[in-house]
Amino acid sequence: VFKNCLPTWLDEGIGTWMEGFRIRSGNTSFTPSSNWDRLTTLRKIVSADRLDSLTYLLESDPSALLANGRTTLLSYYAQLWALTSFIVEYEHGKYVPALRSVLNSALAGTLREPRGGWLYAFTDKPHQMEQEYKDWVVQYAKPGTSWR
Repeated sequence: VFKNCLPTWLDEGIGTWMEGFRIRSGNTSFTPSSNWDRLTTLRKIVSADRLDSLTYLLESDPSALLANGRTTLLSYYAQLWALTSFIVEYEHGKYVPALRSVLNSALAGTLREPRGGWLYAFTDKPHQMEQEYKDWVVQYAKPGTSWR
């Protein structure tokens, strides 16, 4: 469908985000927040204060991470799931227009990584987005919070 490939972090993030689904009476409904495996891993990461920076996540190569072990790879995918959830959910979709722009550019064949990196596709204040993400993830992963 896309004339340009999505960046790995977004392709994998959307993939993990779509893992949450239910099939009832032959109907499929996607419920991205209902991904217990990713949430459990994310909770461990947050609890251990080992949340990776967005820059690290966006620049990481899953094949290279696999060389560091399965736990590293599971951590990476849980954080991509959280990042995708953040992009869609934060402040009622604050970053959704930027996501839509990235996806439309990939469809049209005009997708290019912005100068300074992929965070600049979403904001001109990447440090602010990083802090918003970290604060949001801590709340998202907190045990006892209600499922979305």
